[in-house]
Amino acid sequence: MNNEEIEALDLLVAAQKKVSLKKLFKLICKTEPANIEKLDKELAYMQIFGKKYTAENDYLWRNELRLLMELVEKYGADKMMKEELDSSNNIRSKYFLKYLLNKNLYSLLSAESEHIKEAAIKQYDYRTVVDVCEIINPYLGNFAWNDLSMQEKMASNSAEYKESAGREFLHTYRKTQIAITASKLFRYKEKFKIEQPEPGLDVYFAQYEDPYSQYLSLRLLTIGTPQTINPESYRVCLEHLMQYPDIPNHTREQFLLLTNLAGYYFFRHDYEEAFGYNRELVKLVKVLDPVYGIAAVYNYMSNLAHLGQYDEALACVKEYESLIRQFPNQSERFDYMVASSYALKGDRVAFNASLPRQFDEMSKMMQYHYRFLIALSHFLDKEYNLAISEVTNIERSLRGLKSDKLNYYDEIIIASEHLNEFFDLYQDYKLNGNTPKLKRKIEALQIKTQVFISDHPMTAGLLFYRWMVNEVYLMKERLT
Repeated sequence: MNNEEIEALDLLVAAQKKVSLKKLFKLICKTEPANIEKLDKELAYMQIFGKKYTAENDYLWRNELRLLMELVEKYGADKMMKEELDSSNNIRSKYFLKYLLNKNLYSLLSAESEHIKEAAIKQYDYRTVVDVCEIINPYLGNFAWNDLSMQEKMASNSAEYKESAGREFLHTYRKTQIAITASKLFRYKEKFKIEQPEPGLDVYFAQYEDPYSQYLSLRLLTIGTPQTINPESYRVCLEHLMQYPDIPNHTREQFLLLTNLAGYYFFRHDYEEAFGYNRELVKLVKVLDPVYGIAAVYNYMSNLAHLGQYDEALACVKEYESLIRQFPNQSERFDYMVASSYALKGDRVAFNASLPRQFDEMSKMMQYHYRFLIALSHFLDKEYNLAISEVTNIERSLRGLKSDKLNYYDEIIIASEHLNEFFDLYQDYKLNGNTPKLKRKIEALQIKTQVFISDHPMTAGLLFYRWMVNEVYLMKERLT
């Protein structure tokens, strides 16, 4: 956030008249983004509440964070609405959009509602107000249909109806609706419940034959959580977009659709299907805004690594080195992917050279990711005892930390157990060869990994775990 945004949010926080909330906001503002994860929770708790942190009073911490997030969301939504209103040249869109957005997001004071209604009566093409409100009523609520005088005033002015004005409003409304819904999805992810508009809105919107109106209608159908989105709706939307290069923000829209399609398949471990979309994405890097370009490069590189194309992933980093240097806050992600590629291709010298020099300054979880790579490097160098020892130590360390982040650490612990089990079985195989007992154990491990992939798809997509799943499969093939 820039200084102006921080000052505006500071006033909003101060208006709540909660000292603890004010202190939390100040603490977060003065903490560098890169150091947020390193923030000492117990020390922060003492600074904010003036007492020692315990598991029993953790609810105070969670409640303050929730309140602060709600204020940030309210400020963001208000700011988004203001920007949208300022960008509209048509007074119909300005007044009408303000009413609809407020109706959708917040409870309106009756005085404000009356003010907007009167402004609409004076300024609007009333027939458009009647038509559009009737259509969106099931989704956003009634626009004073019990007011007979208002209906009469609107009907009397129906001659001023112009289709172009209605189309302009719907464009503005639909784009803002998409932006707000996407924003909520990003913040709440699985907790956010999608409320699709009534079919009537799409029917009315689709009656316009211009490609942009049709595109906006298709675009809304793509909104959903990672669990509920329909990739076919994205493909249909993308196909329509590519037929009409004059659609506003064409390249950015193409980026968003391709990213969602690639992500849909990537997080379902269908890396081949995801790669087709990431390959198209990386072709856009030169014409994308750098902030989108860097995301396209990382997704492409990560996809290559997940397909086992480590040399190609490393070449990708060299090709886009100048772009990557523009985003120092992203360097840790790229550095880790480089180290992973060297480790998994078995280049021990290059891997050792790629290890971070300030290891202890990294976040705990990133340290563990690198330690998994160190264990894999030992294994690929046939130092099986060292590999087993390293993974065992990782498990012990994680069990000591799991109270901080229970769910995620539990998943990583299970993943490390599977890796340790595989190392042990492989060492047994090298020492004793193919035995019935070994075969049963590897089959049992394969079943465990499949259950883990189903239950924890995100963690199972980590490079070290994906590598192990492939190796378990290959080992089983050899033993069959």
